[in-house]
Amino acid sequence: MNRTELTATVTANAGVLADVTFILDGAETTQTLVIEGRMNSKGMVVRHHADEPSFTIAPTKVISVTPHVGDGMSTAEVAALFDMTAKELRVHLRAMGIGVGKGRRYAFTPADVDAVRVYLTPAN
Repeated sequence: MNRTELTATVTANAGVLADVTFILDGAETTQTLVIEGRMNSKGMVVRHHADEPSFTIAPTKVISVTPHVGDGMSTAEVAALFDMTAKELRVHLRAMGIGVGKGRRYAFTPADVDAVRVYLTPAN
């Protein structure tokens, strides 16, 4: 990932828990990290937890940054992953046969989010 792409990703995901895939000691690894929302001269500033010191990953080492999907995510949190409102997401969910109405609490699992991602991704 080049520095311009990484800067845009870091700015858009400031404070977000994300799955970051990068090169560590010559091997590809994925870790769940908090994105600080800033860059320094060496790269993207991240940390494992709020109470731990931050560290930097060089842009040339970063392969991908995707928002972390955990158990119990709300409709609003999942909608934010797909850059839409909760209301728009509920329309798609009903079309998929997952009846999530306004006022009903639904806790998404990673499998649910994957199903939504597949549904929303156009076939090539």
